[in-house]
Amino acid sequence: MKAHIRKIILFSEKGDKREVDLKEGLNIITGDSKTGKSALIEIVDYCLFSSRSGIPKGKIDKFASLFSIVLEVEDKLLVIGRPGSNTANWRKAYFAIETDKKFLDDFSIRYFEQHQLTALKEVQSDVEKHLGLAVTDTTEDIDEFRKTGKATMRSFASLIFQHQNLIANKHALFYRFDDFQKRQRTLNEIPILMNWVDGKYYSLIREKEEKEKQLKAEKRLKRKIEQNKDVLKNKLLNLIENYYALLGLEIDRDLSFAELKAKGQNLPLMPDTAYSSTGLQDRINSLKKQRQLKQDRLYEVEKEINELEEIENIAINYVSKVKEISSTNAIEADLQNNQCPICHNPVKSFNETLTLVKESRSSLRDELLKTGTYKEDNSELLQNLRKERDESKRDIRSLTASINQLEDQDKELKQRRPLRDQSMILKGTIETTIKQVLDENTLARDTIDLKDLQIQVNDLKEKLDGYDLRTKFSKADAFLYSRMNEICGKLDFEKELKPENLHFRLEDFNFFHLKDHNKIYLSEMGSGANWLACHLSLFLALLHLICKESKSCIPSILFIDQPSQVYFPKEFQKTDDNEEEYDENIIQVQNIFNTLVETIREIEEDCQFTPQIVVMEHADNLELKGANFNSFVRKRWATNGEKLI
Repeated sequence: MKAHIRKIILFSEKGDKREVDLKEGLNIITGDSKTGKSALIEIVDYCLFSSRSGIPKGKIDKFASLFSIVLEVEDKLLVIGRPGSNTANWRKAYFAIETDKKFLDDFSIRYFEQHQLTALKEVQSDVEKHLGLAVTDTTEDIDEFRKTGKATMRSFASLIFQHQNLIANKHALFYRFDDFQKRQRTLNEIPILMNWVDGKYYSLIREKEEKEKQLKAEKRLKRKIEQNKDVLKNKLLNLIENYYALLGLEIDRDLSFAELKAKGQNLPLMPDTAYSSTGLQDRINSLKKQRQLKQDRLYEVEKEINELEEIENIAINYVSKVKEISSTNAIEADLQNNQCPICHNPVKSFNETLTLVKESRSSLRDELLKTGTYKEDNSELLQNLRKERDESKRDIRSLTASINQLEDQDKELKQRRPLRDQSMILKGTIETTIKQVLDENTLARDTIDLKDLQIQVNDLKEKLDGYDLRTKFSKADAFLYSRMNEICGKLDFEKELKPENLHFRLEDFNFFHLKDHNKIYLSEMGSGANWLACHLSLFLALLHLICKESKSCIPSILFIDQPSQVYFPKEFQKTDDNEEEYDENIIQVQNIFNTLVETIREIEEDCQFTPQIVVMEHADNLELKGANFNSFVRKRWATNGEKLI
């Protein structure tokens, strides 16, 4: 997603301000230790709704009562402000949307007085919708004890931050992955963050699983019936023998199962006698009323489903039209020189009207731009409605089967004379039982059509296959493989491990180097230079992939803290004893920044927009190829000079 941070701002309780302006492309914050460089990652992470603050305790924590960032997303500015963790309102946040960048000219703490503090989760949810992240339920297993919940922007934090203790770490690649649940959540939500799937995808998965379980149960029941034919035959034989006994008749016990079924379906007629079917008719009428209620509800549910699906299509077209309208050219006219073509005098009323039109058009455009990528997810509601629709259909079929059965009985009874004998009541019971036995399913299941259920399962599988996730993962892995090794070839990667053959699976985040058909994992590589090269290669490749996936919900941002530490672990200075090593270290550090600049240019050329990389670094005044180091420096902080606080 085309997005970058324009400002990081800290406010004291009195309104004093500390700010860092950032741009697209490479941004460098350089200077001494303990000047606040590393705290910038923690401040941004805190403003992006981290559940806890990693902002260092001390001067920063004591100074700032409010932390804020201005995030530019396409044509709108999202202003997020969050009270410090040492305040009573740290679980709340401010949020505003702007389309005119002029408000930043005199941005102060008074800006937030115009806005209301809101619960943190509500603000986070709103920001996520502006990023196009609107999947409300990622649950796949319908039998899970609790729902997995909505997709969250916290899952992409691991992809945009490389802390000082992580950038050359041999045991870990990703921020927060020491927490298994957070790691698993990021893995699960990658398809959503890349915008490969939507809420409907998870709804289809749950529906398919439910249908497959029904199908499996029905097939199991059918097999059980087939395996217990002898038991059923004996049960059916006993029932028919009892019925025949009532009539003083006998039946051959050596009949086959098929012959017994035929006997049961063609029982001898009873003697004519008195009998009333009033109670039976009442029952039929009652079932018909129940069926009508079910049919009425089914009509309402299907109408709601159709309306929601139509709304979804309208919303997609609406966003497209908004972008089309907002991109049209403004009215061009000279408001000073409009004259009457006859008398050549200025037409004041015309100029005033045209001015009002232009102002109205500008205001409308600003409001339209605020919609942006805003998304709502109706998939869970649709899933529930479809489930209710299926249940209603099953209930209607079940009621219809019962009505037909009772009407058949009523029809037979009306063709006979009433029975006085109690045995005829038994005959009705036997007939009902015979019908249950003759069917392959119980009455509770006889409305389920195995063929229809299998068709539904196949249809759901086809819809899920349409997302083609396997191909998308495969293409992404191939792209990452190509970019990682291209970038790694520019960095300080040991000759013993070459040629570069880094592999990364986006589906499970498995990373390794393949050498002589053997997988070498990060922890098995020696040298901090190798670890740094792997981290930089992977995260720059991921940044390129995020930019390439234009509809991705992940901002095109990467924070890197002190990549030069591998080459200057203690202090950044030159002595007579380390002159040769120092010079080599300088070359490698310059190479890192050259690689960053080149990668940004390559992404810009490929994706037609510029990503944002923010580097916090001790090194300064480096000589770069075809670029001026100073042009990327946003702040120079010193222990005895300017610093964050």
